[in-house]
Amino acid sequence: MKKYFWALVALTLWFAGYAAGGDGSLDRVKTRGLLRVGILADTYPFGYFEQGKYRGFEVNLARQLAKDLLGDENKIELVPVHHADRIVYLHAGLFDVLLASLTVTPERAKLVAFALPYLRVRLGVLSPKKKPIKSLAELADQDLIVNSGTTAEKYFSRECPQARLRRYVDFEDSFEALKQGEGAALAQDNLMLYPLAERNHEFIVSLDDLGETEVIAPAVRLGEKDLLDWLNDEIRNRLGGHFFHDNFDATLRSAFGDDIDPDAVVIERGEAR
Repeated sequence: MKKYFWALVALTLWFAGYAAGGDGSLDRVKTRGLLRVGILADTYPFGYFEQGKYRGFEVNLARQLAKDLLGDENKIELVPVHHADRIVYLHAGLFDVLLASLTVTPERAKLVAFALPYLRVRLGVLSPKKKPIKSLAELADQDLIVNSGTTAEKYFSRECPQARLRRYVDFEDSFEALKQGEGAALAQDNLMLYPLAERNHEFIVSLDDLGETEVIAPAVRLGEKDLLDWLNDEIRNRLGGHFFHDNFDATLRSAFGDDIDPDAVVIERGEAR
């Protein structure tokens, strides 16, 4: 009974916070004077570590959020996460905002509060040019490399049960496994596969339009309405109109190659370009 009592107390205080005008999540960050953001650190060009510094599309976004909220892009703590543990770490309170190429799904929306999205994505398959995988049928009785906790893992478990899934935590490890011939292909978001093919010409994104078109968005903990509202206003207004396309040009264009139309990838709001 004791745990139920404290759960009721917590719920009462949560509603009381709303009645008083907010839940305090945004004030917490302002008082601390530091925005903590969970990012990928092994997924070029979205979040990666190079020459002693975190870089990438989502790292740039994280720094811009810190600048707009706290007046200085350096008032930030970047917390590296893996695909499999990113939501767990958010729940554990290791950071305030999760910016780790998190695809919005109904299941995840029960666990986190998603802000407005900034990228469109579909699932893809990276395979050797000498043995390209051009259909799901070709994966029957083959080893397929995926990352644990991703939409690719879920999709292929459901749509291609004939494939033997080989699961990896780190994105870099999964690609290394493909290079070592430990699988016929690597399945991931197509946005993550384009850079691999651009930098490693012995591989090709042989499928890039699997599943439905989905979106990638920041996430905060459920109930943190103040912080969520600020993020949505930031994405809709302050960053709308140019930031995400400019960020694409700075981080993704050279990584994707000339064949990828930024308007098909970037979700831009606000004033027309």
